[in-house]
Amino acid sequence: MYYPLVWFMLVGALLPFLFWFLGRWYPQHRWLQHIHIPLILVMGTYWYAVSAATIFTWLCVGLLASFFLHRWWNSRYLLLFSAGMSIGALTARIFIYFVLINRGITMPENWWGLGGLTGDGCPLAGVPINVTTLTYI
Repeated sequence: MYYPLVWFMLVGALLPFLFWFLGRWYPQHRWLQHIHIPLILVMGTYWYAVSAATIFTWLCVGLLASFFLHRWWNSRYLLLFSAGMSIGALTARIFIYFVLINRGITMPENWWGLGGLTGDGCPLAGVPINVTTLTYI
């Protein structure tokens, strides 16, 4: 069943060389030098476990740090910024656990962030739709 996944190991090994050659052949396109295929493929494995809002937040913070803050800050400060964001998120998790969850405090059942009936943040996901004709049942 999972035999085709073996081919993706070969694709993951060859794609960095492809973008390296493209960067050499087209030096006027500087964005080709900034593509990091192993990072893209590893981040693709995290998508099944997080919501769309988390991916959008990662994208916004990453673009902000890569394109806008890099012009004014040195790369050393961006590393500190990334470490600070990670420490802030972990501190919030620890705080939420010890202050809320450990004491039995739960979120309200009808809060919009819980995702409604399906729990995935999409309230229309529970709507029955005929997939072949894309009409409501």
